[in-house]
Amino acid sequence: MDFDYPDALQPLVVCAHTLGDWDENWDVPVEKLKNDAVEAAAHFLSQQPPAEHD
Repeated sequence: MDFDYPDALQPLVVCAHTLGDWDENWDVPVEKLKNDAVEAAAHFLSQQPPAEHD
């Protein structure tokens, strides 16, 4: 909320919510969700920062 919900963070937020809701009854293993989160973070970190405005 502090960052005004930037689109670039959306995949990380989805991963965090999904991991927070996961339980052993899901068909998806938690390791897959963790890997998805790592991939989303790596993608976010590889993006160019927005240009600064003077």
